[in-house]
Amino acid sequence: MIEHLIKRTNTTEFYQNGHLHLTKLKGKIGQYKTIEFNFVVEEQDDFGKMYNVEHWRLIAHKTIDFSGIYRYRNL
Repeated sequence: MIEHLIKRTNTTEFYQNGHLHLTKLKGKIGQYKTIEFNFVVEEQDDFGKMYNVEHWRLIAHKTIDFSGIYRYRNL
């Protein structure tokens, strides 16, 4: 499944016209140390219309460290 996300977003066309938005981030420290990422992947045509919109949820168990992941940075 993750291979499909990588294949979809790792193209020149996606870098030119695509968007990858992190919409939700949730972490839980405990026995399983789980973190969940929710993404929206979409592409935009030359006229600004969005297409190929997909919603993705990636869940990682036994996460080593969450340190600083919830801080927002302005670049």
